[in-house]
Amino acid sequence: MKSLYVLFLICSTGYLSAQTFQRNVGESKEDFVKRIKPVQNAEIQGEVLEVKQWNSLANPIFAAYEYSEKGLEKGRPNGLNYSYVDSYLLIALGNKRYKKIFIDSYPEEGATAYVESVFFANADRDPEKELGILCSWDQSMHYGISGKIYQVYFYDYPKTTDKISKLKPLQIKGFEMEFDGTNDTGRRSVAKFDTAAKIKAELKRLGF
Repeated sequence: MKSLYVLFLICSTGYLSAQTFQRNVGESKEDFVKRIKPVQNAEIQGEVLEVKQWNSLANPIFAAYEYSEKGLEKGRPNGLNYSYVDSYLLIALGNKRYKKIFIDSYPEEGATAYVESVFFANADRDPEKELGILCSWDQSMHYGISGKIYQVYFYDYPKTTDKISKLKPLQIKGFEMEFDGTNDTGRRSVAKFDTAAKIKAELKRLGF
């Protein structure tokens, strides 16, 4: 699965160069991000988030798209469909013009990824707040299993947006993938970080 995912990223060119888009007068954030979706079969997943400020960026928009792609084996379709969720940042440039920056792609983990929360918190030693995205994967469709997998991802705030086409991910020890629910042996697990509030509290405890 990982090799297919890497190959998909190599073959995909949609996020390799940042694009700019014009937002129509009176166009809602939902209609805007739907109109500029990255692939034809993509659908908006969850809430389209437009905030007043992220550090020095005014009125950024965050959107996630869910879509499927044919899997590849040695460069050829293997007949299997895989689902992905891609997240994007739209930076306001003025005059309703936006620059579209790729954030990340979240592949299947026994189910399609779901973006539970998009939030901001200090996650490194600089004064700016970083971006956090909490994803989940529902495991309840598997026999004998009830619950979700959780994983939080962190991304560095871009000091300049002139040349970037992708946000830089941050690896923070202690925030590994975890399961919340009951497995097929009846064992119960509890995830420590299944909400943005719990994640922010842990970052503060770590001294960020």
